Amino acid sequence: MDPLSEVLSLLKLRSYVSGGFDANGDWAVQFGAHDGIKFHAVLRGECWVLVEGLPDPVKVSEGECFLLAGGKPFRLASNLAVEPVAPILIVLSLALAPIVMLPVVLVFVLFQRYFIEGVTLTGMGGR
Repeated sequence: MDPLSEVLSLLKLRSYVSGGFDANGDWAVQFGAHDGIKFHAVLRGECWVLVEGLPDPVKVSEGECFLLAGGKPFRLASNLAVEPVAPILIVLSLALAPIVMLPVVLVFVLFQRYFIEGVTLTGMGGR
């Protein structure tokens, strides 16, 4: 058993939640206070970690990981100047994406016959 696994086995974990996200461009996410510990790993790229009450942010790069045990609010960011959003806003935007596409799908379904006729009559049918 590796050293980290040995330490984690001593903690007698009651539960765990696993998750992750991919981000690019300039972004920042603000996480609130939490119970227990948080373990993060950066698989690609890099980000900044700002923990409430600590004076300086820490840059974490690809292949590195960090553990947050104090339960304090923290921020993950690609750019320290970006205004952070709450994680719930990210989840809501993902949940609403299909609803935003619904009008486009409905227009296509309702008028697909006309689209196909137009393609056929204009010679764009691949012939």
